[in-house]
Amino acid sequence: MEIPAGLFTEVDCGNGIVEISGLTGKMKVRTDNGEVNVFGLNGSLEVNTDNGRVTVSKVTGSVTANARNGQILVEDPGGDVQARTQNGDIELSSNLPLTKSYVLSSSHGSLDFGLPGNSDLSIEARTRNGSISGMNNNYDPGTAQFRSQTIKLGGGMGSARLSTENGNIQVYVE
Repeated sequence: MEIPAGLFTEVDCGNGIVEISGLTGKMKVRTDNGEVNVFGLNGSLEVNTDNGRVTVSKVTGSVTANARNGQILVEDPGGDVQARTQNGDIELSSNLPLTKSYVLSSSHGSLDFGLPGNSDLSIEARTRNGSISGMNNNYDPGTAQFRSQTIKLGGGMGSARLSTENGNIQVYVE
């Protein structure tokens, strides 16, 4: 299917894999049971799935990804990211410096956050039942309910909030 550049595009799929690449414009994708893969979107993206993995790579605008039961993978985001899942892991990685707003939240899943050392970001990581690794300063052992850590890279222009109820958090700064 060909879609003219710059149009708002909405995809609604009951069961099956949705793959999108090389488009321009705002996009919204919804699936009940299926994987969603979006590559090279020049615009913003909203993805909602009940049961399926979400993979997003090289989206220039903001990304909002929600999965009830499924893993979320975000690579080289160009804008703000909000990724939430009830049951599944979330991984965000970037070869480019991160300077925007990033919110990764899972009820039952681990979080991996990989970024270059020249990012300009304040990072806060928080878990109830799990460990936090890769953040070696400002450690707060927390209360009996939460463990949290914060770290600041550069001037802290952007922000990252990483939270999970039941899972580990790993921050990779390269």
